[in-house]
Amino acid sequence: MDQRSALEDLSALAATAHTATHAELARKWLSHFGADRVQDLDLGVLEAIAGYVRNGISPPNGQRATAGGGVNGSPYR
Repeated sequence: MDQRSALEDLSALAATAHTATHAELARKWLSHFGADRVQDLDLGVLEAIAGYVRNGISPPNGQRATAGGGVNGSPYR
């Protein structure tokens, strides 16, 4: 999947009948990764977010991803 496909996937989710739930999840995931817009994230993160949104998975509460802030490069502490 290229970056355009990942962006289209997120946009398509927001434009479907699942608009409210998926759009809110996508917004929460963008915020979780510190992004204001999808163009601020790389392809791998966008693919992960699209999968989480499709599966109805919310970001962890009270945790924000930070580059290299966790153990062994994990964004989680």
